[in-house]
Amino acid sequence: MAVDPILAYHAVGFHRYELSCLRTRNVRDQILRGELLVERLADRGDIALGRDLLVVGGGAAGLACALAACSRGIDVVVIEIEKSMLSKQYGVRSRWLDPCEFDWPQPHWRDRRMGSPGAFTLDFAAGSAHEVAVAWRATLADVTTGTVALPGMLSIYRGDARKIRFRKLHNSGRIGASPWPGWPDGRPFGVLISCIGFEGEKTAIRSIPKGALHGPLFWAMDDLDLPDLGVAREDGGDVRALVSGGGDGAQQDFLRILTGKFGLELYDALDLPRFAREIPRLADALLAEDVALRALSASVPGVALPHVHQRWHRAFERVAGSIWRSWRRTGALPTLTALLKPGVQATWLIGDNSPGYCYGLNRLLATLVARLHGHAQNRPHIDSASSVVRPGVKAPVIITGARAHSVTPSDSTSHVCGSGCYGHEHEVEVSVGPGVTFPLGLFDVIVPRHGIIQAPLVGSPPVHEQRVAFDRPA
Repeated sequence: MAVDPILAYHAVGFHRYELSCLRTRNVRDQILRGELLVERLADRGDIALGRDLLVVGGGAAGLACALAACSRGIDVVVIEIEKSMLSKQYGVRSRWLDPCEFDWPQPHWRDRRMGSPGAFTLDFAAGSAHEVAVAWRATLADVTTGTVALPGMLSIYRGDARKIRFRKLHNSGRIGASPWPGWPDGRPFGVLISCIGFEGEKTAIRSIPKGALHGPLFWAMDDLDLPDLGVAREDGGDVRALVSGGGDGAQQDFLRILTGKFGLELYDALDLPRFAREIPRLADALLAEDVALRALSASVPGVALPHVHQRWHRAFERVAGSIWRSWRRTGALPTLTALLKPGVQATWLIGDNSPGYCYGLNRLLATLVARLHGHAQNRPHIDSASSVVRPGVKAPVIITGARAHSVTPSDSTSHVCGSGCYGHEHEVEVSVGPGVTFPLGLFDVIVPRHGIIQAPLVGSPPVHEQRVAFDRPA
């Protein structure tokens, strides 16, 4: 009998499934995977009347699983450690969530809505992270208050799921969970699905003499979209920002720092072709991306493939080069350069010779904006893009000193780095070998985007990479 790929990708034990630590393309994929997993489990009879579903995590994936199960008449218990559901996105207006734009250059990338209306239990229309979270909370409230009646019952408990003991109930063929108020003898469930996401972000950089600089969290309100990044320089000089990291988070923030835009909005502002087939050399870049993603999917988990990333990125550099030459030829550079924020300088620090795993749209836009910024600054080239530093080694960033011009007392010339460092002047070096450093200069804003910390609840999934459909499979 053929193995169902959705079940196989997520299974981590007896009726236990992990949605947290597979690399996904976006929030849309988390919803899609969650709903498909519940459907397949229900079709197989693992969850049904009397075989309740236990979902750990109240984010997009957890809510999608819960609503999909309740829609099928299955009782669901959700455990959420925070005080409220969807807490990660709620209140964050400086991030934009779009279910389609990072599918670029697929024909549907401008649709701004996930599938056809009613195709998914958890509807997803583009908006700020806060707007999306508000809409999803309203959907949840309709269910919990009975405004929308679903055949299954949804119960929400708040607390640390890591303190729960999970065990197999041999006689019933189900799993049990205890202790919990009201579950003194252990409550049986048909299936446990973990949707806890990641444990934390790597946003700290060690500093000298002591302490660490803590950059802004990705899922938190920030000032990177503001014209001056929220920094009032006493000397009236340019605000200088450093973004460290080679993934999507670093590239998105690099774009936001310099233009206040990213994604579809920035693509249109740069007047790039509406139809992908009109972009020179893009077909070659997409073939290179396909080769790279296949290699990464088959690689040993945790083992880097820098040569694969380099070939992937060079193909997109050639696309950017073709676009750049067309801008020069048509005289578009002055207009496009005006998209950059005046009085803001940015440096994008990459630990390898190229960015790593990321969306093609981010890769192309970051490369083009780096070129525009270098052109506008007319400063000596660090490399061909002028805004990007690539030491070529996996090396740490070091804060060698700090001149805090806005701390108390006002005559202080140094400070211990901490969470309140935003807007303070720091001298930055990069370690490029034992005892060898590369000075980068002084920066007012430092944004480390060095990845996430994974800590699965019930076990690591059997694969580290999964490509899923753009929509519900026919």
